[in-house]
Amino acid sequence: MEEKFHGIGVEKIVEAGQEVSLVLDLPEGSDYFDGHFPGLPILPAVAQLDIAAHFSARFFGVKKSFASFRRVKFSEKIPPNSKIRLDLAFDRESGKISFSFKNPETGAAYSSGNCGGSAVS
Repeated sequence: MEEKFHGIGVEKIVEAGQEVSLVLDLPEGSDYFDGHFPGLPILPAVAQLDIAAHFSARFFGVKKSFASFRRVKFSEKIPPNSKIRLDLAFDRESGKISFSFKNPETGAAYSSGNCGGSAVS
């Protein structure tokens, strides 16, 4: 594993121009699961957006905040000790980031969306 961000390990990175795919390991001990929810922990939506922003900043050199969100959809809950695939794409002309979190084995979607206002730092 390459790095830890809120206890999340990066297992695999595939870069192709303005697109990146990562396989992430979400351990039960990640602070993202603290208090959300006791007895039935899930990865909060705000944590998913924070993860997308963090890796967008790392790979595309954009600011680590989004001014707007469009068409954000949360389809399935993400429990602790999951492996997820994060796909990111950056449209440099518009400054928009597209993201999706998926099951790396089945490709089933957990969430997806488009974020704007990600000007290059």
